[in-house]
This record gives sequence, structure tokens and C-alpha cells, in this order.
Amino acid sequence: MLLVYCPCCASQLLVPKEWVEYGDRTVIARRCPDCGLEDLVTTTCVAAAAWARQELAITGSLRGLADALADGLPVLLSEIA
Repeated sequence: MLLVYCPCCASQLLVPKEWVEYGDRTVIARRCPDCGLEDLVTTTCVAAAAWARQELAITGSLRGLADALADGLPVLLSEIA
């Protein structure tokens, strides 16, 4: 998916900063934490919604992992994926 690949360094860690919907299109401001690139990309609302769902799922998993580590609970590698 081209939305999540940095056009400069090919990193897959692009972070959506904000988005605005215009009809059936969405403009997303994104940032690459590896090389610092900041740009805008236009895509369909469906693709933007899929990316947003993926980002929420990843964020939720990372928060759960951070909470478990902070509480001193054992974490299995199989739970991270």
C-alpha cells in the first residue's frame, strides 16, 4: 500500500498526522519518523478509513503492551503480533 511507504526512504512507519475529507477523496498529512519527510497524499475515503483502523489497532496493542510492562506482567512474544 503506497500510503504507508515513505517515498524518500521506503520506511513503512509513516504516521498520519491529520486528514480532511473532500467528497469521495481524503487528503492526509503524514510524517516519516525515519527521515523526517512531511508531505500530503490524496486517496479515497475507503483507503483512508482502512489506514485509520490499522493505526488504531496498532496503537491499542502498543498501549496494552506498555501497560503490561509497567505493571510488571510477563509478556509472551506471541501476544505482541
